[in-house]
Amino acid sequence: MRRILKYAAFVFLLVLAGATSFSAAQDESRITLVGSKVGIALIDTLSQVYAAEHVDATANGTMAGIQQFCSGGATIVSALRPASAAEVADCISNDVGFSEFLIAHKIVAFAAHDSVPVTCITRDQLEAFVKPSVSNVQLDWSALAEGDDAPGFMLLLPAPGTLEYMIVDDLVAGDLMRRDAVVYADRSEGIEGVAETAGALAILPYSSDPPSSDDIRLLGFQDQDALACASPSAERVESNQYAAARSIYVYVNRQQLESNEALSSLLQELIGDSSVDKIVDAGFTPPSAERIAINADVLVDPSADASLGEGQTEFEIPAGLSGEVNVVGAANVYHLIKRTSDALTRDHGQLQVNITASDSEAAVNQLCSGDVEIAMVDTRIEGDANLSCDEDQAALIALPIGTQAAVLLGNSADAFTQCLTLDQIARIWTASETDGAASWDDIDESFPSLGMVLFGTATVDRNADMLLTRRGQATPPIRRDTERDFDPLYRAAAVGNVSGSLTYMSWQDYASVLENQQRNVQLVGVDAGSGCVAPAEHNIVDGDYALARPASLLVNSASLANINAQSLLWRLYADDNWSNFEREGFVGMALADLARHRRQLETQFRLAEADVNQADPEAESDTANDSDAD
Repeated sequence: MRRILKYAAFVFLLVLAGATSFSAAQDESRITLVGSKVGIALIDTLSQVYAAEHVDATANGTMAGIQQFCSGGATIVSALRPASAAEVADCISNDVGFSEFLIAHKIVAFAAHDSVPVTCITRDQLEAFVKPSVSNVQLDWSALAEGDDAPGFMLLLPAPGTLEYMIVDDLVAGDLMRRDAVVYADRSEGIEGVAETAGALAILPYSSDPPSSDDIRLLGFQDQDALACASPSAERVESNQYAAARSIYVYVNRQQLESNEALSSLLQELIGDSSVDKIVDAGFTPPSAERIAINADVLVDPSADASLGEGQTEFEIPAGLSGEVNVVGAANVYHLIKRTSDALTRDHGQLQVNITASDSEAAVNQLCSGDVEIAMVDTRIEGDANLSCDEDQAALIALPIGTQAAVLLGNSADAFTQCLTLDQIARIWTASETDGAASWDDIDESFPSLGMVLFGTATVDRNADMLLTRRGQATPPIRRDTERDFDPLYRAAAVGNVSGSLTYMSWQDYASVLENQQRNVQLVGVDAGSGCVAPAEHNIVDGDYALARPASLLVNSASLANINAQSLLWRLYADDNWSNFEREGFVGMALADLARHRRQLETQFRLAEADVNQADPEAESDTANDSDAD
């Protein structure tokens, strides 16, 4: 039977209705715990209900534990990394519904004597100083010091086999670290060694309490892929800014969580407020306050988890793409997809991406008929929508783009422009034989007899379209007697100087006006019939603000096995494509979100490929050839 997935803002991996993971003969009062030895030990420390009468624990490692869990053979798995896209796909294929909880971090801090000539150490520098070598061993800091006054070098390490040691060992080439290092017994001994030795560098377990000695400084760390140096913290680990860390996750069988009181009690102990001090006492760092709140929400509502999708991806766009991808639909997504496809086809000259603008309904019809691989839609897709094509119930996958919004800016002295109705906005800006009203009392009798001064951009402009477009109606032309200037800061300044004036701009342009600290301007609220709504990011994203256009992509699940469609979507969510999201004025998407969407995409690619291979076993070898990078 074809799976019809339930989507919540693209977080579709958390729970599957009716998921069954254990045989009827299994004792539902037992908790089967597998996975990382480190994670199991921490669970033992944190949980007061962890006891032999409730839990059968087997420390078989993260990979084997997740495999057992996703095959339905465990209630809970501890892991030293997020589940991979392949592992998530395996859980979904086996109808194992689950929730993810991040319970702690093990973070490494780099502490140096004050004489060390750096405040940040890069991965390359770290490798040069700590990796094992029979030659060219760094004996002092001269490689990084200016002049001839470079202190000697001494490395202080935790004991091999500790998690801190393993974290740094994974960051550098070679097996283990240099043999002349001094191994300290505990953190305080390591701190003391750094404080007493010029040129010393210590790899320490991070603590929110910094070393008290004035002779010690904590160095920032910059990984190869990081944009900047970062200091250690839970927030930076969770945002992938600080790589010298491991995070401990638990994945819980959702059906068992809802029916097993012992499991629910165990989770309460792991993520409750009382766990924070225990995590610190155990030598770990608690999750950020934001992640703790997410854990609490997910415990009662699996759809609340917007964090699933962290971690690395394996998919790569293969060389030598050829053939075509067909995309059709709403014009507000057109330019984003066009710029994305241009970047892709520059590197793959044999690939053709055909993009056609049409209304959303027609685009979905073409998608369901198999004429196109991707549909662009300008409707808001609710989180609980079950999306499918009626004829064969083929699942449609919704991919988020964001929401564009136009905002009006008036003079702060004009009380009458604090809120305008959609009808008033249309009469202000729509062209007519006389090019519209000249005085504000022509718009409404209650408005003053004051000259109207309008500032705009071009005759054709997406923000102007949002002012005037009403669903099911053709967009009327905007009046031509506006003062035109493309600089939003100039238009805002002009409005601030002239009573009776009005301008429009994107939400992002308004942010630049705020940053410029423009005086004497006010945002105009909009009344679409249910009261005035002042523009704000949450109102725009939630659909409460009327002068906004949501945007999503819909993809037939079968198209996600097509390497050309996969590559276009992967390129869309690439980090270096973020500037195009900004350029097109989309709200509700952030640069940090792109990695999560790529990982969720990779899961969907694998599910689609598995469906294709199940339907046509001969296609399996072709799919494998298309996915060599996996």
